[in-house]
Amino acid sequence: MGNKNANAIVTLDIYSQKFYKFEGGSFDLVRKLKANKKDRYISYVTNSDLIIEPMDISSHIPDEEIESVIIDKVYDELRLDTAVEYGVYPVKIGGDGSLDKYQTIIVDKSSIKEKFEPFAKKIKYIDYVVPAPLLFKPLYTLGKLKDKQNDMFIYFGDVDTFITFYKRGEFIYSKSIDFSLKDMYARACQLAQEVFITEDEFRNSLRKGAYKEGEGRLKELLTQILNECFLSINDILVYAKRVYGLDKIAKVYVGFSWGYIDGIESYVKNYLSLDSAPLSSIYSSADPSKLIDPIHALMIFAYKELDAGIIELPNLTPFPRPLPFMKRPAGILVTLGTITALAVSSFVLYDYAVGFTTQLNNSMLQKEKRKYVAEANKYKTIINQKQQKLKAMQKMKDKLQKLYESKKSKLKEVYNKKFKYKLKSEQLLDITKVLENYDIFSKNITVTDTMYMIDLESPDDKQITAFVKDLVKRFNLSINDINLDDIKYDKKDRLYKGIVKIEFTKDY
Repeated sequence: MGNKNANAIVTLDIYSQKFYKFEGGSFDLVRKLKANKKDRYISYVTNSDLIIEPMDISSHIPDEEIESVIIDKVYDELRLDTAVEYGVYPVKIGGDGSLDKYQTIIVDKSSIKEKFEPFAKKIKYIDYVVPAPLLFKPLYTLGKLKDKQNDMFIYFGDVDTFITFYKRGEFIYSKSIDFSLKDMYARACQLAQEVFITEDEFRNSLRKGAYKEGEGRLKELLTQILNECFLSINDILVYAKRVYGLDKIAKVYVGFSWGYIDGIESYVKNYLSLDSAPLSSIYSSADPSKLIDPIHALMIFAYKELDAGIIELPNLTPFPRPLPFMKRPAGILVTLGTITALAVSSFVLYDYAVGFTTQLNNSMLQKEKRKYVAEANKYKTIINQKQQKLKAMQKMKDKLQKLYESKKSKLKEVYNKKFKYKLKSEQLLDITKVLENYDIFSKNITVTDTMYMIDLESPDDKQITAFVKDLVKRFNLSINDINLDDIKYDKKDRLYKGIVKIEFTKDY
């Protein structure tokens, strides 16, 4: 239920150390954090501080056991350090009948506590800390996006940039890339081989679109960095489409912690072949360049939906607000004590009789309980001993399996060299025999492992094409790939020139 006494909602970005207070429909920058018991606080954990791993479990597992089964599976499959306390939060993303699929969000609790502790010292409590990829969920429950479509979100932060996918209104996958503001600034200095600009100047250059309207070295550097960035994003998009069945994505929503980059839509169109819009355009018609970091608006939406009980999201806060006194165990005990005292004063004789009978029954039950507890402890000890033996046997099995795989690999390598290996000179001879059949001059042939690079020229590109077809026909499955991208027509010499790259299989 919503808190009627709440004065304001304060959004905390501990990464950029920017804080906003939302009150009366507007945001105000908070320059200095201080505790106010009426205010409510919400923050987030960015994607790079999370471990997000897909997990499949049997669909027949009862709901009340799902979390414990996934926790055991996470520790086992990811080989997590048992000395570290992790928070494990499964998010169901689908199933195929026999298996249910979960995207499991994992956090190192001590690390998160350490990050938030300096801020908690100032405000005492943080009501909600939400995993960043799940902050987009309220956009669907509030009706700002259609829950029947697939969407892609790109958020460029000061210390983390991440891509998130939602399928029919539900979180499906998220991935960080090394193109935060700090990453891009470091990359620019690396390319320039000097610190030629401050981080604030770099931020302003991005915001003002210097990659398309600037001049000289800065424009070239920004263009190269953005090209690298969107190539990386495209790889993630291809992966997400294939693995999570995202056949069609309605739109890409782009947000920045430092304001909006004018013209970024062209990068989305050119590299991703998708339509895009500012993230802020979902909830505001104002000029996106004048709006605050959209992560703060997303936190406001999340707080309202969480506080109203409309949605449930993992709450990672290490500093929760205590429950009201009457809802705490001590408060409940006081209430029950008061009621009991009133009842005793009215029914003393009746209570004495019932109390004596209850005490007698309790004495007998305690005696029987001690017997069963002793027996239970005996079996717990046996089980623990068996589990320790099982762990030791598993370690031995893993060690032997590793040794077996190593020996197997070496034997396979020896076998291949003895029976399947073909000398490079024989491969080269085979290729040159094919080459002699065509009007092609070879200037040089370079061999590296399984790759042959033939520097050739020919007056007729059909001769080169025929040569390649003959190679494919002759060597068939022994060729992994043939690349002709380097072949260009030289108008001056009237020749087709370039390098043909032929990659053979390792067994050839």
